Amino acid sequence: MNHISKKIQMAMGKMGVSQKELAKMIGTSQPSVNKWISGKSMPQADKLLEIIKMLDLVEEFFPGYRKIDPNEEEKDIEIKKELKLLKEQMLQNVKDLQELKAQRV
Repeated sequence: MNHISKKIQMAMGKMGVSQKELAKMIGTSQPSVNKWISGKSMPQADKLLEIIKMLDLVEEFFPGYRKIDPNEEEKDIEIKKELKLLKEQMLQNVKDLQELKAQRV
């Protein structure tokens, strides 16, 4: 049994998902799932990604990855807009100061 098969098997146990159920969830056969869990073969990349999603293993396979909350994405967009506006204001202030300086000379 390899590292990946152990993670899949542990997650299936935690979630109470059978091999047959996992196979149905990701569109494959139960014998294929059995081979993956026993370490006799490895799932194709697309199937592995499906397993990761279905068994909520994203953090296990991609440490540090965080799911983006749609509300966070909207907040990020608003923050970027505010930063852009602040940058424009700062540039205008610099321009105004340069003009004042030029007038004094």
